[in-house]
Amino acid sequence: MGKSSSIAKKNRQRNAGGVMPDPIKIATALIKLFSTLNNRNYKKVNKEKFLVVIIYLWLTQRLTKDKTNDKNAKPADFFIPDCIRVTGSEECQEHAFRTVKDGSHSWAEYAQPYPTKQGEVFLWQPIPKGLNALFRPFISKQRYNTPWLSRSEINLIIEILTKKWRKSTSVIGFPSARKDKLFNYFTNCIQVDNELSSMSKYVLLREHKLHHRNAKAYQSEDSDRIRYRIYQAHERYLEHIFTQVRLFNWEAMLSIKSSNKEQKSELYLINKHRGQSLPDELIEEGRIAQLRKIQYQGGTEERADIPIQIGSSKVLQEHEVTHFFASLHDEIIRSKPVGKVELSQHIEYYNLCTYHLALLFVFLTGVRPTHEISIEKERCYRLSTCAVSDKGRLRQIILCDYFSQQLRHYLSLQRSLSTHLSSSFNSPYLWYLCDPSEQACPLTAKKLKLFMHDRLKNKTPYMLRHTFAQCALTSVYPIRLTTSQIDRLMGHSEYGEHFGSDHLFPANLTTIKQHLNSLASRFDIKEVCYV
Repeated sequence: MGKSSSIAKKNRQRNAGGVMPDPIKIATALIKLFSTLNNRNYKKVNKEKFLVVIIYLWLTQRLTKDKTNDKNAKPADFFIPDCIRVTGSEECQEHAFRTVKDGSHSWAEYAQPYPTKQGEVFLWQPIPKGLNALFRPFISKQRYNTPWLSRSEINLIIEILTKKWRKSTSVIGFPSARKDKLFNYFTNCIQVDNELSSMSKYVLLREHKLHHRNAKAYQSEDSDRIRYRIYQAHERYLEHIFTQVRLFNWEAMLSIKSSNKEQKSELYLINKHRGQSLPDELIEEGRIAQLRKIQYQGGTEERADIPIQIGSSKVLQEHEVTHFFASLHDEIIRSKPVGKVELSQHIEYYNLCTYHLALLFVFLTGVRPTHEISIEKERCYRLSTCAVSDKGRLRQIILCDYFSQQLRHYLSLQRSLSTHLSSSFNSPYLWYLCDPSEQACPLTAKKLKLFMHDRLKNKTPYMLRHTFAQCALTSVYPIRLTTSQIDRLMGHSEYGEHFGSDHLFPANLTTIKQHLNSLASRFDIKEVCYV
């Protein structure tokens, strides 16, 4: 395999919809870690504390290097933080934990950083159900605002993470993942997860780990929705491993023996009761609110914090888009020439229809209006698909049925106008403007921007692309799109994923076409017969 083919293959492997890590290899590597923790050299340490800290660092991807996945980990590569427990009324802070109780439900939460324009903000994230039985009892026993680890304990954890792990005799013959693969397990799962939104990946991954870094700039989600998505994603990744462990009856090997001489016991990573889930009313709408304990004279109560918005601020509201295209529709109807009129009126009306069609093209396909806002005739296929030049590459565009019909109306208008002109009227593009000298004039991004600004102040065609992305993210009816489908619609790709290097299966094409066909009715965009 050549170098370029290898790069293309790696890009496809990291893309949403890729293959999850091998659960047997990850499970075997975890068993090796537990075997090390149970080594007689560590019989005097607080193994429960060590396990909770290591699993927390693993879950939050803090066992990985910043720039590379070097398998030769060194002590300096790991930063073991001072974890603390805080009360339910205190502000969230880095490496903090708390317990929350709602009726008969009790669960643990940790601090999750959220990147915002104002800087990093920490919000509470519930521990996944599969780990709650491990974290909640331990956190409940800790003192408030007191660091869990001493310097010597931090050094011991670094020693455990960096020393050579040996296989348990019970898993001899089973393949095992390298340490770096185990440490990067959640990172790799997040990258290939086709259900996790780009905004959630933006919160969870460092900038250089994001596969499509620009995807986050077009969508917007609030923290309650992201919190729910992260909670469900972590549970999926854990179950990916735990299902395999249960299949081979390896639960006992993922346990640690208590160092308490008075009461010998074992602590299992996979609890038989599988932990306690969050209350149904907290997650039934696909959102998890951040609760805060409010103390007042006579008692306390739990209140939900106002969620913060993460992502694009350039998304146009749906009612704005609906009103804009409705007003354009009315303007076209009013401007339509009737009877014998001057040629200049025909040209003015034709140009108005050209702008209308171009804005529909941007909104209904998500093309970048700063690149190519018309279709070359040679690159349009049966008025259903086309290819446009996008960042120096060809990008396949799927046209919805509504736009295809509008394009037919427009081509009829073009032919009608050409009969009134004294000179030939032609261009390599399907739609273009006509200047006063009766010559074809290319439509530019600047002209389209000025046209829209005159009718919708301080708004640009690029905002329609943001709205297109948001519609794809929030689509539920008639179809819910996967992350890879949204990326494809937006034209986000790396080398090896672009047009000509991949293939869109018919079932996938049908799903995308269903979504695109729903946009016109969703925004009540009416068909306009230009002629």
